[in-house]
Amino acid sequence: MRYLLLILIIMLCACASQQPTKPNKLNERSTTTPTNYAHASESNIVGSAIEIQQKMAQRTLQTTAGKIQILASVFPTYPQPLLEQNITHRVVIEFIVNEFGEVEQPKILSQANCEFDQVSLEAISQWKFAPIIEDGKVVRIKARQAFNFEIR
Repeated sequence: MRYLLLILIIMLCACASQQPTKPNKLNERSTTTPTNYAHASESNIVGSAIEIQQKMAQRTLQTTAGKIQILASVFPTYPQPLLEQNITHRVVIEFIVNEFGEVEQPKILSQANCEFDQVSLEAISQWKFAPIIEDGKVVRIKARQAFNFEIR
């Protein structure tokens, strides 16, 4: 499946009449202004088990460039010491989805909590997205994902 997707991407890039986007240049529609972002569906992490809400079943993430399809997602596990202390937290991560649908440069935007941040960064780094095609070429975009660690 990955090879088929890679071949499709290569073929689309070869057919594009314009020069390919430089790898380090972001799509112009993606801005760094937080007010321009529509936040992703929140994922609630309950206890040590992960509860994936039904709204995540649609497997898309809202970005400034529109919805992008999530192909694979891993959710963070609740750190046991924090669970035992009944500590809750919300982690918001901003990242780039590259031309291959991989997560690059994830960074924490929310108030810091090292243990929650670490498991969230590890999880989001494993997410995969369908490549974003705009004007006949594959582009990079910025996106955000929030994880809620709460005890019910």
